[in-house]
Amino acid sequence: LVDSSDISSQVDSGSDQFFFSMPHVSDNKFGKFINLDDLDLQNRLLMEMLFSPEELNTYMKEGFYGSPNIGCVALNEFRKSKDFEAFRSAFNSSEDRIFFIGSIFGGTGASGLPLFVSSIRDLSHADNMNAGNMGCAQAPIGALIVMPYFSIEKKDASPIDDNDFIIKSKSALRYYADNLNKYVNCIYYIADTDRPKSFENDPGNVNNQKGNKAHIVEFIGATAILDFISINADDLRTTIDSNGRQIATRTKYKQYSFEHETSQLTFEDLPSSTNSLCMMPLMKFYLLKLYMNEYLTSRLNTPFASKYEPKIESSILSRELKSFFNRFEKWIDDMQQHGSSAHNLTLFSSPIEKDLTTVFNGVQPRKRTFGKKTLKISDLESALNDSAQKHDKMQNQFQRWFTIADEAFGDAINDNLIIEGF
Repeated sequence: LVDSSDISSQVDSGSDQFFFSMPHVSDNKFGKFINLDDLDLQNRLLMEMLFSPEELNTYMKEGFYGSPNIGCVALNEFRKSKDFEAFRSAFNSSEDRIFFIGSIFGGTGASGLPLFVSSIRDLSHADNMNAGNMGCAQAPIGALIVMPYFSIEKKDASPIDDNDFIIKSKSALRYYADNLNKYVNCIYYIADTDRPKSFENDPGNVNNQKGNKAHIVEFIGATAILDFISINADDLRTTIDSNGRQIATRTKYKQYSFEHETSQLTFEDLPSSTNSLCMMPLMKFYLLKLYMNEYLTSRLNTPFASKYEPKIESSILSRELKSFFNRFEKWIDDMQQHGSSAHNLTLFSSPIEKDLTTVFNGVQPRKRTFGKKTLKISDLESALNDSAQKHDKMQNQFQRWFTIADEAFGDAINDNLIIEGF
């Protein structure tokens, strides 16, 4: 689901990325959107009974202020949009799957999930059917339903009150039981009752905040997409109900729990399903960031950089890559700063000089004849030199560097640290 700030974004017609634009929504107050002033007295009184003055005056570019009753009306623009038509045309029924993510304790996600899913499943109805619609209507659909996982500060002037989060979630779940679940092949539920310290209550980002801190619920939620992709296609089939709409042959329901309950979560506290997806990529990327930021440009005379073609040069550490590394570091910091009463993801520790043995929290070194192994910068460079011999004459320095770094850092981790069993 698009964030409210992206409602007016445009479709990128040069690629397969779609940002659904709804200018009639984003440029209006809700009352104007429904033409309140042009209605006859009877219908106007009806609208004023259904919607409060605050809701009618909601400027929708800033979102729906936690009001799904506004969202379900405003987002109906989606069904008749040219963007949805373009999406249907681009959909590849032999390869593509559709995955929705929506928080259900607010307005946009709670109202958008059932509307968007039903819009797709309705394409098989006789009134909507054409040659380009059936494949999309039968698409494997997954959905991540995000329930409350944070608190916000109290503010009398704000229409948002986190005391309403649970009530809104229960209402949405009751509605979804009859009007959403049967149309979705796999539903993932996630929430966190151990809330972090309160975020700022700033609807519409009036104070230009940079956003809430990254949270473990968002990280875990992202892994649901990878899980959905891995499900066998035979388990994601649809059939037609009595109304001519596609429904899931069988809806799967999935939840998430930690291996160990603690406020400081390390690799050993995450379930094996998460570690099998993310552990090695995260560890390798952390080493990549560390080595490129602190060592690579001073090691360009070593064999892995200078002996093979194309040579690795200082330009490999581009401004864009530095910026991405900075965002990764901020993500790491954010995830471990939610307070002692919350779940903090503390996967990494700072290295002790050139010793990297303890940088991966919860991961132990392998044993050797006497004592235990260590992971040091010298081990990374030895593995880089070994890998470089197998990857000479590549297309460019970027392809060669990231190929050998991926292989070498994986080998160094496997040789020195115990990662089996996670």
